[in-house]
Amino acid sequence: MSQDKKTAFKVVGENMVFNGVTITADLITAMESFKLEKYDEFGYMLGETMMTATKTEENNLFLY
Repeated sequence: MSQDKKTAFKVVGENMVFNGVTITADLITAMESFKLEKYDEFGYMLGETMMTATKTEENNLFLY
């Protein structure tokens, strides 16, 4: 496992940071849905949060 993979998730003060993206508010909202037993909403929100935090720039390096 590379060093970057080990440090992808950090807690900075009161914030949760994944890949340099602060995800605290999104996770709190997702957990509120979980507590209300809205599991489909929880899963969707968690997925969206992770998609946002792991989004990479698309570099189209295809040569014609």
